[in-house]
Amino acid sequence: MDVGEVAIALYAAGVSQRKAAEVMSLLLGHRYTHETISAITDQVLEAAEAFQKRPLPEEMAFVYLDGFFLKVLREGLGVERAAVYVALGVTPKGRGRFWAAR
Repeated sequence: MDVGEVAIALYAAGVSQRKAAEVMSLLLGHRYTHETISAITDQVLEAAEAFQKRPLPEEMAFVYLDGFFLKVLREGLGVERAAVYVALGVTPKGRGRFWAAR
C-alpha cells in the first residue's frame, strides 16, 4: 500500500487530516503534514468528481456498484493489496454493460 492509499483509507474512515498526518507519521516513520494529506485527498476527490460527471454511454435501467481487494504481485515491491471497483449497468432492453477500474 502506498502513501496515497493510506491517506485515502484514513480519510474515507472519517479520520481528520491532522489526525491522519499524525498516524501516518507514526506508522511510516516520515513526517507528514495535514497540508500533504489535504493535497492527496483533493486529487482523489477531483478524480471522483470527474468520474461522477462523465457521460454514460447509454441509458441504464439500473447500475450495480461494488468493489473488492485482490493481492497483486508488483515487481520489486512484493505482494500488495489493490482495490478493484466494479460497475454493472443494465439497459432498459435488458442488455448488460460492465466496467472495472483499479
